[in-house]
Amino acid sequence: MLRHPHSEGFTYAAAIEVKALNAKGTFKEINRPTDKGLEVIPLTWVFTYKFDGDRFLVKYKARICVRGDLQKVTNNKKYSATLAEEATQVLLSLGFKVVQEDLCLFVKGDILLIFYVDDILIFNPPVAKEEADDIGRELSKA
Repeated sequence: MLRHPHSEGFTYAAAIEVKALNAKGTFKEINRPTDKGLEVIPLTWVFTYKFDGDRFLVKYKARICVRGDLQKVTNNKKYSATLAEEATQVLLSLGFKVVQEDLCLFVKGDILLIFYVDDILIFNPPVAKEEADDIGRELSKA
């Protein structure tokens, strides 16, 4: 990223991400464990552009993510930490049901809703567009 033509914008976005995570108390820095039985999961940065409706660059975004795909599979139930207890309650109050096999997936009739990192994706057939739009508006209020 440091050799990217937009490195200055991404560096600034990364600093904002770290500041926001620190303010929320999301993590604390610790020494690397010496116990070889403990797994250390690496982090990765995801850098993206945000464009306006006319496709002009308006913002650089940087997100730091845990590489959960590298985590050893155990018998313990795993789920995405993205789902906050409040978001689940809002979706349940809107009539969604949690898909137990993937706690980031919610279903309401023909509408599917997925959490991915800090995004929400809503999938619907054309006949459910109005209902899906209503759900999007309700979620933006929450």
